[in-house]
Amino acid sequence: MPLAVTVLSLGLGAAYAEPMPSELRQLVENRSTSSLAVEFTLRDRFLFQGERTFRAEYRHGDILNVSLGDERGIVMSPDDVGIPFACSPEYTLLAPSCGEYWTYRRDDPHARVSLLSDLPRPELSVVDPRGFGCTARLGTSKHLDKLGYVAFDEDTRYTHYERDELPSGLIQITGHLPDHRIEHRWLLDPARGFNAVRCELWESGRRDQYSETRLSQVDGGDWYPEQVNYYSGGELSESLVILKARIDDPKDSAPLTPAALGLVDGVKILRLPKPDVVAIPQDDGTLRVPVLAIARWGLGHELAESEFQEAIRRGDLSGDGFLKLLEGLQSADGAGRFPPTLAKLTRKGLAGLSRDPALWEEYVRCYVREHRFGVARTRKAWDVLEIAQDLAIPQFDDHRDEISLLRRKVETKPGQGEAGAQKEVARAEEELRSLLSPIARIFEHELQAKLETLDSIRDRE
Repeated sequence: MPLAVTVLSLGLGAAYAEPMPSELRQLVENRSTSSLAVEFTLRDRFLFQGERTFRAEYRHGDILNVSLGDERGIVMSPDDVGIPFACSPEYTLLAPSCGEYWTYRRDDPHARVSLLSDLPRPELSVVDPRGFGCTARLGTSKHLDKLGYVAFDEDTRYTHYERDELPSGLIQITGHLPDHRIEHRWLLDPARGFNAVRCELWESGRRDQYSETRLSQVDGGDWYPEQVNYYSGGELSESLVILKARIDDPKDSAPLTPAALGLVDGVKILRLPKPDVVAIPQDDGTLRVPVLAIARWGLGHELAESEFQEAIRRGDLSGDGFLKLLEGLQSADGAGRFPPTLAKLTRKGLAGLSRDPALWEEYVRCYVREHRFGVARTRKAWDVLEIAQDLAIPQFDDHRDEISLLRRKVETKPGQGEAGAQKEVARAEEELRSLLSPIARIFEHELQAKLETLDSIRDRE
């Protein structure tokens, strides 16, 4: 199930009717980062039962959301387990930098893209992690414009502000909207960089919604929410827990592109028309929305069908990944029908897993879920993963082209009578094993062993 919440627009250039108090301006500046990557869980008594995990990334104006499922790894409804994509992560990319809006489910042979100019407020289906702890409400966009849930939306014009110093040492800022019945209040903590510890929405003299935030320092630096609880009508409605946050980290300096969706070479890209295009009735009674264009993903960008086939003929691309997607749709346990498990990831042994840092995140996710880690140990597990990948990925990247070439050689299947070709494959296997052995050792000592250590202390958590 996608997370449908609202982007926070931190528009420093907004023309307010009255200058913003310096303390509130500091909160805005705190969140005016170049990049922010957050892994979090959310309990929402309105949208779904139980707890779900999400990832949200902001980079230079573009936003990526990933829905990763509930405690069992089910992304759709538990009733849907067994059908394709029930447990496949959902990706949404809002990219004003290129004027596009992408959606993709892992294991699907199709990705979908629309022009932002064709969509009414497309940002309402993504969450901007800069807004955590800055607003009174986290939820759907219903009545957004009327109630002004977005504290710093450029469309919001506060007629005036009030500033109060509370006995606790907190600074309370009240922003009044043109509709005099509605007020926003922020309680800011000077000891924590003027970040908000509470945000309130008042209507007609009554506190309608509010949030309470517990802050912590990210890697000893910037303050950022550790947990945010949202209340409506005096009752807890949503609880958001941050598992891992990175603020202006060099590894997040590259722009967000459709490559962040995890597209496999060969995936078909469907360019969709405006939402008001009339669907065409089919003979079988279904409706079909016309597709403007179909392209293929390959070499890190869109390719026309002819370009894709030419890249395969040159050997620059392999169609194996796309064929595996199609095979998954035919398989009884493929295409995300069932949750990922450690048993599935390691059923062919740890060799392949240990040698590919790109697979380690899912390994940690399954390990945390199956070993029932609490919040504290889950945070430590993400720290362990980050350290291991920081060690392994640069080594992998230094030999990426050589690794790809050797893997293509290993994947060839010479006939029994082709002794020379068989020796060539065996030689490639040995070279690949030698090349990746340092990465496998990092997996063994820096990831696997340390996760097992975390698991051994579960009774003391």
